[in-house]
Amino acid sequence: MNTQNYSQTSPNNWAARESGLGAFYWRVVLRPYFWDSLAVLFLMSGNALLDTLTIGFTVPLLDAVTRPREAMESKAVLWFREKLGWSYLSDPGHVIFVFLVIVTVFFILRGAFNLFNQICISGIAHKLRRSIKIMLLDHFLQARYTSLTSRGRGAILRDLVAPADSLYINISNLGFLLTSSLNVCLLIGMLMYLSWWMTVLTAAVALSMIYLWRRLADEKARHYGGVVYENDRSMSKLEVDSIDGIKVVKAHLLQANILKRYKEILLADFMPQMRLVFLRSAPSFINETVGGVAVLSLGALVFLAPSLGLSFSIFGAFLLALRRISPSVAAINASFVEFRRSQRGLEVIDEVLHAMPMEPSGNRALPDVERIEFDGLNFSYPTVHEIPTLTNINFDMQRGTITALVGPTGSGKSTLANLLLRFYEPTQGAIKLNGHDLKEYRLFEWRRKIGYVSQDVFLFNASIGDNIALWQDGVTQEQVEEACRLAQLHDFIVTLPEGYDTVAGDRGLRLSGGQCQRVAIARAILQKPQVLILDEATSALDNLTEKAIYEAIGRLRSQSVVIVIAHRLSTIGHADQVIVLENGRILESGSPPGLMEARGLFWRLCQAEALAAL
Repeated sequence: MNTQNYSQTSPNNWAARESGLGAFYWRVVLRPYFWDSLAVLFLMSGNALLDTLTIGFTVPLLDAVTRPREAMESKAVLWFREKLGWSYLSDPGHVIFVFLVIVTVFFILRGAFNLFNQICISGIAHKLRRSIKIMLLDHFLQARYTSLTSRGRGAILRDLVAPADSLYINISNLGFLLTSSLNVCLLIGMLMYLSWWMTVLTAAVALSMIYLWRRLADEKARHYGGVVYENDRSMSKLEVDSIDGIKVVKAHLLQANILKRYKEILLADFMPQMRLVFLRSAPSFINETVGGVAVLSLGALVFLAPSLGLSFSIFGAFLLALRRISPSVAAINASFVEFRRSQRGLEVIDEVLHAMPMEPSGNRALPDVERIEFDGLNFSYPTVHEIPTLTNINFDMQRGTITALVGPTGSGKSTLANLLLRFYEPTQGAIKLNGHDLKEYRLFEWRRKIGYVSQDVFLFNASIGDNIALWQDGVTQEQVEEACRLAQLHDFIVTLPEGYDTVAGDRGLRLSGGQCQRVAIARAILQKPQVLILDEATSALDNLTEKAIYEAIGRLRSQSVVIVIAHRLSTIGHADQVIVLENGRILESGSPPGLMEARGLFWRLCQAEALAAL
């Protein structure tokens, strides 16, 4: 696996480049979640303020311990005497005890506020993850079918989970960045009061480290973060394919090959992960080293150069503040690294919510379906524009009629069904409903009038009853059972120990192919559709069951336009018209008896089927 060209090949780098990194974060993170970000910032800022006050009160405490006489005349003690009337602060022991109590109270408050922070921030995190997952899933469900098929199911599953975490990580990092910066500013302000020249020296070193580390780590963190995200996507794709295709895996002994590919992805993921760990963790080590050198240097000045006016209490407070500044500087550097590492997840959010094309829908209210017309329709799949799949398709279907689509494999029968469902749009020409282009009508109203049974039946890992009713409000058990009787399924279901509550299994794994097809047929019948599409919907059924189902469907024809994509031609004798396709073109059309008399392709297909049955 090539992981070296992520920055050139990533499809979403445009998001940050086009608008600038600051504008990108404002659009994707801050503006949509402004109040959540502000709440996180406020909570973290409270911790920084309490931290500074706790350190600040150590100065009079240390003064009272090391220089009791001078401490009695300090500004802090005088303020307490004059402003609060604490006249008993005339004894050094009282002063030490009072400041010890104050520092202890601040430590307890800081701990309590930190616990409160964790609970509140966890609640905000849960809310953010929930809301972004809902929005991402909604956009994926509403996106163009072509966008989803080109992305892949494993990648979509990854894109549903990781970006939500990336969003919270970025908001948290923003909070850490701003509060760490606030912490540094507050502590530097306090240090300026204690010793301006030591503070200037410390600030210069801290700012230099932040600047140099950003120059070194920013682009590397973005690159390696993108590589890790794409590796995770590849792993998710392979995991989903391995489980979904477990029959193929076992039948073709692919276990070793899949494990080999999985190991390759995991190995390719190791070095980028380790480099990200280094980029996140190295600032702490560097800060500790520089801080240690600074402490030794300042300690030497305190004890070897007393003429500089540095007391032990000031040095102690300075040392404590310095120890608090060091993690804050490291947090600032780590926040920038984390921003870049998680940028790929934010780009996915930006792409899905703002760039992924949604399914087009018209504004015209949908009337009852009376007539559907294919008018000069041409179509090519998006990935193979140069190869036409359908060419100059012209025919119409009336309500109360059954139209059969027949032809060799690959002639375009299922593609016509997909176009009718508006999974794809015609390249040229149009599908017309009651004389108007289908694009003019509201998409959700159109699909609500369609009952569709595909040749690749999908069942949810839920009960048989839920797979038929599809969790629709107002559907009664009696209606479900009636649909199952028409689909020749009820007698089988009642023999099961749990009846309609029997779980179908993942993708219908606990049912046979024929049973899955009958569940899908019952699901379509239950909707009382005005357009019923059966795409080789009975290919797994025996002849008697198939005949019974088509007889039941025939009784429903008065209220629907029925389209049957036939696998067995012997079942379409009841059709009002047959459209014969070959290589994406209509070769002939007419009634079954008329086509048999014409002795064209339809006749030859029927003869071949009859010979095959001998």
